[in-house]
Amino acid sequence: MDNWLNRRHALLGAAALGVMGGASPVLAHRLTTTTTHVDIDSGTGLVEVIHSFHVHDTETALATEGLIDSPNLSALKERAQLALYTQETFSLYQNEKIVPLEVVGAELDRGNVLAYQQGKLSLPIGELSIKAEMMRKFVHNQINNVDVVVNGKVTSLQFRGSDGIKKVLA
Repeated sequence: MDNWLNRRHALLGAAALGVMGGASPVLAHRLTTTTTHVDIDSGTGLVEVIHSFHVHDTETALATEGLIDSPNLSALKERAQLALYTQETFSLYQNEKIVPLEVVGAELDRGNVLAYQQGKLSLPIGELSIKAEMMRKFVHNQINNVDVVVNGKVTSLQFRGSDGIKKVLA
């Protein structure tokens, strides 16, 4: 009887692994989300921004749209093009005026590509707003998640569809 239970468990376990293993390639692609972390030092006004994109889906989408030369974000030129595209499609506003953010760079990090920006707010900070349009014009169901940290307090925003500017601090 013990052998039958062990064999049965082994067969069920193998079947479960087969089902889960068969599903994982489908789930591994089409990650239609980005994550952005905005860190603001309210004492100095320094702003540091890190955007995280899934490498494969981003390089495919941007190449299809002609925004990068080839679907290969391991190449420096394409990462620079992504960083410039991000600069065009992500905006931070202070008291309804755009805050200039400069491109710092972009790098690969495992299955993601990170694009970096920095800027400076005038003090006191006042009202802050964000616009995050990255890939929403050409990727169906694209969602851009943005976490803004000011004085240790996190405000999370989500941009999808035709969402425009959203307030962080009023």
